[in-house]
Amino acid sequence: MSILVACVGQLLHLVLMLAAAPVLTGVVEALAAWFGGRAAPSVMQPWWDVARLFAKAPVRASSASAVSAVAPSVSVVLAVLCAALVSSFMLGMALAPLADPIVIAALLVAMRVVPVLAAMDSGTAEGGIAAAEAAQAAVFTETALLLALFVLSLSGGGLDRIVVAGMDGTLLTDPAAVLAVAALALVAGEAVVQPVLENAYSARDLALSRIAKQVRLLMWCDLVGGLALPFGMAPADGGPLDWLVGLAAWGGRVGLAALAVAALRVVGGARPSPALRRLALAFGAVSAGVGLL
Repeated sequence: MSILVACVGQLLHLVLMLAAAPVLTGVVEALAAWFGGRAAPSVMQPWWDVARLFAKAPVRASSASAVSAVAPSVSVVLAVLCAALVSSFMLGMALAPLADPIVIAALLVAMRVVPVLAAMDSGTAEGGIAAAEAAQAAVFTETALLLALFVLSLSGGGLDRIVVAGMDGTLLTDPAAVLAVAALALVAGEAVVQPVLENAYSARDLALSRIAKQVRLLMWCDLVGGLALPFGMAPADGGPLDWLVGLAAWGGRVGLAALAVAALRVVGGARPSPALRRLALAFGAVSAGVGLL
């Protein structure tokens, strides 16, 4: 595969992620409202909210330091970097050699840490309580995340190689990998319903925080969907027709993920169940044990 095609595919992937992330959030909110018997908002509402917030100047607490000022931008950068490494419609993108599961795990953990630091930096009681709850949840979910991605990294290849193993069926023959993917799905379920630490943000800072949240949601859909349902993804040496098929398959995976996330929010409520966190940790621990045997 030529470097030019890999770079074009990478650029198209990033454009799709940034453009579709707010729309996916709007679709999830509309589906959740429809499932709950409420009037559904427009799927473009997240775009309008972000545009409205960007037009306002942020107001920060007098006790806040530079951490609160840079945290929203850092969250967006981390989310975009992680999204750039996770395949959507094709394999063999320009950054595919860097898409190691451990690197993705480090970025996901950093995306959890930055909002917690910003909430603590605000110096308010509400922000401190929210940060403590998020840190407590991370004891289970981030441990499960690290264990699951560690097991997937034992294959010695990057994320593309793991996806190819899923496409040809060899991933299903590895019990440790199957348990690791199940653990990732449970961690994703916890991540998409956890409250966002937005107490310390306003105006442009709040808009950046929401963009990071939206990109993270789409990235989780791509990561879990690509591992569990990798079919239709364009190969590294594919042509334009393969890209079209890959885009259609990607749209189908994201649509199924939107239905699952909306149902989870309606059934599970605003906060994830502690049992979900413990189950994710159990799956991650078992997969690591099986993988090391």
